[in-house]
Amino acid sequence: MSENKENKEENSQDQQQKYFQFEDEDEQGQDKDHAQAQNNQEQNAKIQKKTGFFGKMKQKVSNIKNQFQSKQNEKKQLKEQKTQELQYQNKSQQQQLNDISQNSKENSDNLFKNQEQQLEQQSYSYNEVIEIDVSADQNININKKNKSKFKDFKQYVSEKVSNSKQQLKQNFAVQKAKAIQKFKATSAYNKYKQKRRNFSIYLKSKQEEVVLKGLAVLKKKISKKIVDPHLYKPLQNFANDVFEENWVSIVEEVQFQFRLRQMEPYLEIEDQPQNCFTRFAAWFNYQLYPNDMGIGKKLRNWRYLLLQFISVIPYGVQSFYFFIYILCMDKKDEYQLTYFIVNFKKMQFITQGICLGIYGYIDFQMCVALATRSEEPLVYQQCLQNGPGANQNIKLMIITYLLNLIFVWVCCILLPFSKKKGLPKFKVLEDMKGKVITQELDDNENSQSSGMHLFFSKWIYGMLSFPFIIFNIPIFLNVLTRSRPTCYDKKGNCVPPKTDVMYFQPESNYDDEYDEQINDIFGVDDDLIDNQIEEINKENNIQKVPQSQDKKNNNQLLQV
Repeated sequence: MSENKENKEENSQDQQQKYFQFEDEDEQGQDKDHAQAQNNQEQNAKIQKKTGFFGKMKQKVSNIKNQFQSKQNEKKQLKEQKTQELQYQNKSQQQQLNDISQNSKENSDNLFKNQEQQLEQQSYSYNEVIEIDVSADQNININKKNKSKFKDFKQYVSEKVSNSKQQLKQNFAVQKAKAIQKFKATSAYNKYKQKRRNFSIYLKSKQEEVVLKGLAVLKKKISKKIVDPHLYKPLQNFANDVFEENWVSIVEEVQFQFRLRQMEPYLEIEDQPQNCFTRFAAWFNYQLYPNDMGIGKKLRNWRYLLLQFISVIPYGVQSFYFFIYILCMDKKDEYQLTYFIVNFKKMQFITQGICLGIYGYIDFQMCVALATRSEEPLVYQQCLQNGPGANQNIKLMIITYLLNLIFVWVCCILLPFSKKKGLPKFKVLEDMKGKVITQELDDNENSQSSGMHLFFSKWIYGMLSFPFIIFNIPIFLNVLTRSRPTCYDKKGNCVPPKTDVMYFQPESNYDDEYDEQINDIFGVDDDLIDNQIEEINKENNIQKVPQSQDKKNNNQLLQV
């Protein structure tokens, strides 16, 4: 180590001596250049004295050349100095790197020797640990065998315990099932059912009373705000009358919705005979008024759109369409009869009123306005022969005109004998009572021999059907009838819409509620008790008595 340090010091001294020599040489060269420049200036001064103007110009040119050469010499000297400095720096860096490499080699050799010594020491310790591990593995294998035996024993015990629990549950269920059957056979069970039923009826009736009292309070507050006290008394009385009539329908709707959710509604459906006509009627009614479709699905159904298009055609087709409609519809339902009248009058206004009026105007305009001047005396005669309704079949027009009158009057005659099939029956309370409002429909019949008079009479009759368009709005339809809306299912049954049917419940569920309550009292699972009761019934050869067909039909429920 000491030898290396001495060598480093000698090398650094040699490099410093060389660097000072280079600097002395640079100073000597600069002195020589300065002396040459002075000599050149003296020579130029001598030349200027000898020569005139041209001599001065030559002297300036020579001075510029000398300055340029001096600058180039300075640049060369600077480059040489920089190169010498860089060479000196590179040499010093290489010496430092060599010194570092020598030191790293010495350190690595020392580390390698130390690691070899440590590995030799660890090898002895590893041999001792291996001997200890062999003995530990033997102990672990013994423990694993003991654990596997313990697991097998644990599974055996758990299986025995679970089997014993199941047997106890079954025995307990058998005893409780027998006790429940005995309890049901006694009069206490019927008394229990009756008391529970009476208590639920009492609670629901009280809830309904609270709702109606709240509506009565609201009625007073609303009536004060609706009627302006500064109006004339006749106008105040008119406003009060309108409010009273509409408030009745609001109260009935709230009461119906409450009973629909609380009073256990159910529906009675009569079985219909199955033949070709009933199947066609079921298809026809379901396509027009399905109970499980809204207006969006109806507009996507091409059958519904086709039937609606046929109903708009005025010449003969419309009367034939409504003849099939009145044959297929449920003529026992009040809502269907009133809706048929309103819908029929609406279509009369559109087809026989608006469409027929436009057709008559165009035909008459073609007859009169397009006649030439030479034919002016014959215009009246031509309009009689070729005017609106003149070339049509008068017999067909009379038949369709009379059919339109007959359809409406048939529905009006059947209204007193109809039922409100949209109202379900309630288990808790009696059937809901509603007023039926009927309106007399005055139809004027004019039969003339002339087709033109018959044409214009049909047009006037169609235009007079305009007020029935107002009743197509659901709010105003309730003014005409208090019945609930009805639709048709796929079987052709006249039933309430799907929004009301979702609250219906089968009648069998009402009796099952009491059985579940009794099972909760005894504290037994329902499935176990049901299975045990079935087994007991099989042993005793007990079978359920089938219900009569009439009772099934009366209790048949709508399935959506």
